[in-house]
Amino acid sequence: MFRNKSLQKVTTKNRGRTLLLERSFQTSRAALYKAYTEAELIKQWWGPHGWQLDYSTLEAVPGGTWHYCLKCVDESKDYFGKSSWGKAVFKTIEDKKIIQYEEYYSNEAGELISRMMSLLITVKFVEEKGKVKLVNEIDFKDKASLQKILNMGLVISLNEGWDKLDQLLKR
Repeated sequence: MFRNKSLQKVTTKNRGRTLLLERSFQTSRAALYKAYTEAELIKQWWGPHGWQLDYSTLEAVPGGTWHYCLKCVDESKDYFGKSSWGKAVFKTIEDKKIIQYEEYYSNEAGELISRMMSLLITVKFVEEKGKVKLVNEIDFKDKASLQKILNMGLVISLNEGWDKLDQLLKR
């Protein structure tokens, strides 16, 4: 059993080089989709506890990009003051249904850092009995890359962001 009770809310399946995470939210599909596609909303929840979006530009349309910087603002964490830049290029956007993008580590200028991996992420918003199930499928280039990210705490980090998202949706 997980010590972190919020992790009990996430279903995780590892399928070769693909990681599937699911979590249900007590909200509308439109509200959850909006939290993923509007810059001012995503700034309020993206990232694990102790981290915040220090910089973010978002154009959630096919071919559009999301360039962001996560910064550790928690003085008790080893990474306090450190920043992590990322960039996503949107491939598919189906209103309130699916968002698919390729995400990679970048530098401040938004240029791909070639030594780091890129991910293909598909987010689905599925209505179910008064709730919305968020289905997050992440495709890695190989099993070793998936395992490396799992060892870095990806599931915990994503879920902490989703905890913040859940609080935002309840306001």
